[in-house]
Amino acid sequence: MDNESKTKVNWRGILIVLAIIIAFVGLFFITKVSVKATVVNKEEQIYEAASSINIQMDTRNRKIKQLTQVIEEYSDYERGIVKDFAEARKQLAEGSESAATVLNAISEQYPNLKADKQYLTLSNEIISCENKISDYREDYNYQVKSYRKYCRNPVNKFFLGNYKMVDESEYLKFDKNISDVGDVF
Repeated sequence: MDNESKTKVNWRGILIVLAIIIAFVGLFFITKVSVKATVVNKEEQIYEAASSINIQMDTRNRKIKQLTQVIEEYSDYERGIVKDFAEARKQLAEGSESAATVLNAISEQYPNLKADKQYLTLSNEIISCENKISDYREDYNYQVKSYRKYCRNPVNKFFLGNYKMVDESEYLKFDKNISDVGDVF
């Protein structure tokens, strides 16, 4: 009977050791999956931050082109007003009575040319876009920093093993071509 109780204790010990080993293996795989999931999440945050920059830069470029069109249209309009004004003054000098009416109409329109609301709105929208681009660039660099820091952690490196990490996760630097709007004039 003494031998039987020793055999049960040995089986019980073996089962306990086996359960501990299975728990460690399970914990290892859960941690490995968790680390990889976190890396994938951080990569997606980098892509999202880059996309936000591109969207805002596209918006800014469209607003600049709109502003250019508005300026050209108002320049043409103002040029016409100045031409009409010069013509009316010439007629007034020649003694035409209708010229005074034309001059009054033109002079009433002229102050409104310099304070166009659309021009101011577009200018403010461009400033807003520039501020957003700056914020998104900072966010992008923060995401890259967070990603690199996480991937370089020795424990995480161990769990990542052969996982192919994003190579293009570089910090943004100002490049003259980035802000190229194209031919707007």
